[in-house]
Amino acid sequence: MHLYGRAADFIVDADGDGLQDDLNNDGRIDLEDIKAVREIADEIDRESEPGANSLLGGFGMYPRHDIKMREKQTPYAHVDVRGYLGDDGAPIRWQMD
Repeated sequence: MHLYGRAADFIVDADGDGLQDDLNNDGRIDLEDIKAVREIADEIDRESEPGANSLLGGFGMYPRHDIKMREKQTPYAHVDVRGYLGDDGAPIRWQMD
């Protein structure tokens, strides 16, 4: 999906410090902050129909970057617009530990 421009891995970094922001204001930067972003993806998926031009997609939560040499490690989100549901009829979601 990344190679076709239909996916992105990202953090929400409004303060520019290179780390995921504390979106749930609990004083920690962790996967709970990425869940706040997933809620937005869930809302978009509820409003989307399957199809080639659909915004329906997958959402993954990662506790740290897969580039181990990256100076600042932080949780991040993967979002894609694959246009179809999983075999169970639900949007595709996953979490890495």
